[in-house]
Amino acid sequence: MALHMLSAREVQTTKVGDHTDGGGLFLRVGLSGSSWVFRYTAPDARRREMGLGAAQRLTLPACGESVKSARFAADKARTLLGDGRDPIDSRRAQRTVAKEATAAKRAVAKSTAATFARS
Repeated sequence: MALHMLSAREVQTTKVGDHTDGGGLFLRVGLSGSSWVFRYTAPDARRREMGLGAAQRLTLPACGESVKSARFAADKARTLLGDGRDPIDSRRAQRTVAKEATAAKRAVAKSTAATFARS
């Protein structure tokens, strides 16, 4: 499996369509913008696509950083797949935990806030 097939210049100048960087990482260029997509087969044998964010294509340094961050995110997803976990499900679980932690902090702050009745 070939990896890192797209250069920063290719990311900047490519036309509309899906362009592979190898290993399931794709640059999806549309008329209104572009984004990074990771395609994979989940442990339960479903074909899935996970969005990795917008692709920055205005300047060459921005393209280089965009490619670098997309490759890093794809590597993390490949690691999760190697452990037998679905990256999309893992991301959902992390978001749920973060939301619950934020809700708990707000509840504590609300219960300890000074009000006229408590002062």
